[in-house]
Amino acid sequence: AQGCFTCHSIDGTPGTGPSWKGLYGSPGEFNKGAPIPRKDENYIRESILNPDARWAKGYNGGMASYQGLVSDEALDALVVYIRGLSDEGAAINAGGGAGDGAAPADGAGDGAGDG
Repeated sequence: AQGCFTCHSIDGTPGTGPSWKGLYGSPGEFNKGAPIPRKDENYIRESILNPDARWAKGYNGGMASYQGLVSDEALDALVVYIRGLSDEGAAINAGGGAGDGAAPADGAGDGAGDG
């Protein structure tokens, strides 16, 4: 439990940080940082380990880095969890699409609820 849900929601409700609902696969528009075609596993990892690299549109940073504070396994599980909160990502997690292969689609992180 790293306190993710203090700032992020999973139901689309705005908070101090962007909601994770529908984040995966969405266009990457930022207040800080170059745009990207879509938010993918690498974007999610970057946002956790180096959150100051890009600021999501409508937000002005402020998230602490979790570099060295979260294990590789926990990071992979969190990526799978966040990915599963979008229709495209849920299909990948269920084995119906092609993600980056960072974590198994075995439900790791499903219902973790501890961000």
